[in-house]
Amino acid sequence: FFDFSGGYFFHKIRFLYGCTANFKEIKTIEFLKKPLTSEGRLSYVAPDHILKETLKPHYEKFEIKGDFLHVSKENGESHEINLQNYPAIKAFAEAYRGVLGGNLKRLEQFYEVSFSGEIRHWIIVLAPKDDEMSEYIEKLVVEGNAGTVTKMITVETGGDNTEMNIIQVR
Repeated sequence: FFDFSGGYFFHKIRFLYGCTANFKEIKTIEFLKKPLTSEGRLSYVAPDHILKETLKPHYEKFEIKGDFLHVSKENGESHEINLQNYPAIKAFAEAYRGVLGGNLKRLEQFYEVSFSGEIRHWIIVLAPKDDEMSEYIEKLVVEGNAGTVTKMITVETGGDNTEMNIIQVR
């Protein structure tokens, strides 16, 4: 097994200071016959800026910067929320920032964190500490190889899940 102790592992993640990648996301919803798929770009700039732009099947932008989440849709509709007012959404944002930024302490504020695997294929499981978040999210599973995050899976308590495959990291 790979040595995950002392946060050493997190210093090896490629996204640590900033990176851009393409993604393909597959959302499985219990009452739908076929999963929903989308594609786009994911960017991270340390310490707290994440941009997720969905390009297919329609444009949508989620941007987290500091304590704010800004959502823009193809039809021009947009919303901004203060994450401090929504602890469950903040915890979800911190999962992405904590993993992509290599910040184990940030993750441990919001999640029980467990590691398994080896350098060629590792897995981080994040179980929410927040009661409100755990009503909706059972766990987040992050997979990767060497210093690259390759997949982020959100497992919802109702049985639905979302799998984001991260490709072409640059």
